[in-house]
Amino acid sequence: MSDDPRKDYLARTIVNHFGSSSSVDSAFSQSSDDMQAALCRQEEMDLFLEDPTVPLLQASLVKAGSKFDIHLANAVSATGSPGAVIHFTKVGGSDNITMDNIQRSVVLSSMAGGSAVTSLYTSLHNIFLPMLEKDKDMDPLLKDLLRDLEVGLGKVMRKPDA
Repeated sequence: MSDDPRKDYLARTIVNHFGSSSSVDSAFSQSSDDMQAALCRQEEMDLFLEDPTVPLLQASLVKAGSKFDIHLANAVSATGSPGAVIHFTKVGGSDNITMDNIQRSVVLSSMAGGSAVTSLYTSLHNIFLPMLEKDKDMDPLLKDLLRDLEVGLGKVMRKPDA
């Protein structure tokens, strides 16, 4: 792969995420190993790992003829197939990402069905609210605001398309 194990880790995570279905893996425009190597050489990967002012690495599965490629960006964009976008985000204060701290310094999230509303609702409803409800030190007002957000997102999700 590359000389940088951090790049290898991120590239392997991306390819494994998108290639978890054998139908997609066989539809990559190149082999999984070549795809990982190509991702390691992209400037966006370097910027994310080396520049403390770059907080995001977005990986999108994009159609390339009858095959798929993976496109990296350092900003949120709507490119890619619906449901085929993942984001790596630096946790606040993560200036120097190393192999020793990468799992604590980088958060991985994905978009369900390509919808930010669905993804936010699902994460809030299934992960964060249940965890925060157990936190006795958390401000009750903040808990109420998060519950209201959950209700509002749920309404938007269930709203029929006009």
